[in-house]
Amino acid sequence: MRSRTPFVLLGFTLLCGLTRVHAQSLLGPSGLSPAVSSGSTQVLTVTFNAPGGYQTLDVVNVLINTALDGRQACYLAYSRQSNSLYIVADNGDSSQISGKPMDGLGTVGNSQCTVLLTSSSAIGNGNTLTLTLNVTLATSFGGNKVIYAAARDLSQNNSGWQTMGAHGVPPLPAAFPSPAGMTPSSGNTANQTITFNYKDRTAATNLQTVWALINTAIDGRAACYVAYYRPGNQLYLYPDNGDGNQATNIVLTGNNTISNSQCSISAQGASAQTNGDTLTVTLPFTFKPAFGGYKGVWLAAQTTGGAETSPWQALGAESLPGQAATTPPQITVSRTRLDYQLVTGNQTITVPINVLSDAGSVDFTVALTGDTWVSGSLSPPARTPGVVYIILNSQTRAPGNLTGNLRITPAGGGTPQNVDISLTILAAAAAGGSPQIVALDQDDLLWGRSGPFGLYGQNVDGAKSVTFSPAQGLKADTVASIGSGRVTMNLAIDATAAEGPHTMTVTTGRGTSTPFSFTVRKGQPQIVGLGPAVVNPGRFYSSRRNPLSGDPGVFAFGANGVDLSGITSIQVDPPDGVTALTAPAVPGSLQGVMFISDTAAPGVRRLSAVSPAGRSNELTFEIRSAPATAPIISNLTLNPATASPSTSGGTVTYSGKLDFSDTDGDITAGAKIFLIVDAGLGSEVVTLVTDSGPYLEQGGKHSGTINFSFQKSYTSQVIHVTGTFPVACMIQDAAGNLSNTVRATLSTWDVPSN
Repeated sequence: MRSRTPFVLLGFTLLCGLTRVHAQSLLGPSGLSPAVSSGSTQVLTVTFNAPGGYQTLDVVNVLINTALDGRQACYLAYSRQSNSLYIVADNGDSSQISGKPMDGLGTVGNSQCTVLLTSSSAIGNGNTLTLTLNVTLATSFGGNKVIYAAARDLSQNNSGWQTMGAHGVPPLPAAFPSPAGMTPSSGNTANQTITFNYKDRTAATNLQTVWALINTAIDGRAACYVAYYRPGNQLYLYPDNGDGNQATNIVLTGNNTISNSQCSISAQGASAQTNGDTLTVTLPFTFKPAFGGYKGVWLAAQTTGGAETSPWQALGAESLPGQAATTPPQITVSRTRLDYQLVTGNQTITVPINVLSDAGSVDFTVALTGDTWVSGSLSPPARTPGVVYIILNSQTRAPGNLTGNLRITPAGGGTPQNVDISLTILAAAAAGGSPQIVALDQDDLLWGRSGPFGLYGQNVDGAKSVTFSPAQGLKADTVASIGSGRVTMNLAIDATAAEGPHTMTVTTGRGTSTPFSFTVRKGQPQIVGLGPAVVNPGRFYSSRRNPLSGDPGVFAFGANGVDLSGITSIQVDPPDGVTALTAPAVPGSLQGVMFISDTAAPGVRRLSAVSPAGRSNELTFEIRSAPATAPIISNLTLNPATASPSTSGGTVTYSGKLDFSDTDGDITAGAKIFLIVDAGLGSEVVTLVTDSGPYLEQGGKHSGTINFSFQKSYTSQVIHVTGTFPVACMIQDAAGNLSNTVRATLSTWDVPSN
């Protein structure tokens, strides 16, 4: 579609009908009954397939939530060997579980749901385990939810999560415009005629565009993703890459057909009608065999001119036949070989490797071989799109060549990918020689990246400048040497930089190094694993660190994915009541701080990351009223920050007092305090500090005053700044509930500096 078309694009978010494949020969969930349901109580029957017999199953999982997130979820695990049902705590920490044997007595539950064991069971027969759960869902958990399931066998093979169905928990969303339902709400054939209903507050003629998205995950790529534009009676089908600007369309008259690799829709048999406040769109779908598998159907609606846009809603489920049942997911890696060099003497470099899949989000495992000079870490979760970080260290090894291997294996039987690793240890050069670059912090750089960067080398002490070729769009400033082997700088790359090979040189008083090669790409940002899944009005959520050091937010806001180091902003839709600021990102992690105002309306929001190359896919989070047991802060007073600075670091002391009330009196051991300095200014310098000192242990008090004083040490230089600096403050009780946010100002701020 051309941009002048009055059709307004909507990104992908929340579930509304599901499709799945007949997967009888693979390890994993094989059915859910009913696939679509609603009500505060429901008996759910989930079947799991085990090719070697149900006795080979170890643990099977069922998760009910707005998105695939164990926090504030109904997250259940059945252990076949012990015949016990467990539930994960509200905070989603799988190490904090409670449960009991499935002996027909008692219940298992958390704040979101309770399972009545008197009418629940687990029965094995042949290759099938049938898990029946009588679930009661809390009204505080209201909304349209998605039901996921997964299985693991005794050999530790894992099916990965499958999107199985949908359940509406009262009270259901009452805002307009609104997707009202789909008929049939479930199906199991390749050829189906589905009717979608959408409602407006007053008249259906106010509706401009309505959407339906069918896919394995919340992603418009490789999807059957359609939009109906009512003023033109036009149906748009998004292409395989999910780009709405390339969508094709037909008028819903005659017998024209639109198609992509997942589905086709014919105008013959299609219709769109308005009746009072309801728009009904009927579409005949033909789903292609390669698109078989468990899928989701997401619906959303928008009024004229984009004045109001609904969140996506989960309303149905289907089972599509196809080839996916016998085709394991395949993964690709951004690099199949690493060739690096470092100088002997403990130089360390971290290399990110992107992991993508042809099947949306896929779990994977890693195995690394090599001596202590190589190690690895994941950008959790271990799910595509994701990043594996390989850490190379020259330690004190003698010069020579070292080899290793990384093996990445997708869940579900896909082909493993191997990355060969080679590290050359160079002998230390004689002091006073010409400068030499041996490695860069990253040699695959993206448009939009801006922040600290560094290179490793020899004789690079006294660095004066860093230059590039071609130089357009690249800028390095604040260049500084750290000894003779390291140079740091602030590196910015804008969209005018040419894609492809570039070189870098460093100049010292003894000359200029030979050029060192690296690559610039525009990138294609993708995100997965957004957290938190549920936020409360009047709170902030942060993964921001101090610019050089400090404390990460344990209530972290952020996402994982690929090509995220070029992110320039975070977009939230609808934006009302939400402010999201991005931090300088690393390749596999989107970090930032998100403020939820007191007046933010409950409901699901869509979040995407924006870079000069465009927007990422969208993930969702839900704004939900805070628990009644959350603490409340009524007053905050801050003293000027004080510091004991030095050239190599320093200690900053934060102190003040706050008044609180807490209905359940659990501001005890494990409680925390959070301060964000310069919050609300949108500044590049947003310093998050946290503490959990004994002053927070209030001994079961329901109200009182907390006098706090704590110190934080920094490895960077601490400078003394005067002025007026806004500060946002929260406390977290022992159960993990966040208080409201209160604000004050610092008249003096001691802050780490570059």
